[in-house]
Amino acid sequence: PERRNLLENNGACVIPMGKVGFFVGEGGIGKSWALTQLAISVATGTPWMQSYQVPQGMEGCVMMAMGEEDIEEMHRRLYEIVKHLGLAAHHLSALEQRLWPMPLAGHFVEFLTDGDRSFQHERFEQLLRQNSPPEGWRLIVLDPASRFMGIDAEKDNAFATRFVQLLEQLTSLPGNPTVLCAHHTTKSS
Repeated sequence: PERRNLLENNGACVIPMGKVGFFVGEGGIGKSWALTQLAISVATGTPWMQSYQVPQGMEGCVMMAMGEEDIEEMHRRLYEIVKHLGLAAHHLSALEQRLWPMPLAGHFVEFLTDGDRSFQHERFEQLLRQNSPPEGWRLIVLDPASRFMGIDAEKDNAFATRFVQLLEQLTSLPGNPTVLCAHHTTKSS
């Protein structure tokens, strides 16, 4: 079957729809800023980093679950990026309708408990199903992965695999969204 692309560069797929991916790098290099700009691009259909295109018809609703952000910090981040991009009024309107920011600082959102699916994952999935827009979700951003995976997955490969499986479950939500997680590299890597 033909691949559906969430993001392209000169017609080539950069990020496919309906897959799980990780945006990995050292702390403090701008992963959260880049993913926020990507969320804005998908919600508005505008290019990401001025080089990557959201294919026509692939713009849509984005859930941004930010585990280290409170509502004020999320607002500041969105405001600064929107100001920098200089979005037109119709893009701002689309952004207001399609971007679902979820600041989660101070909340427990671990998707795994003792290697099993947690109540928090069930509740998160249910929230996204109940609030799904008619066309479904295009993108779900989880930042950082460590807030969602739980302590066990940081230490155990089997639990880490289980965490990825739980993310893959989210791709079956209406719209078959792409799920992207920001993740810090370890000091040893």
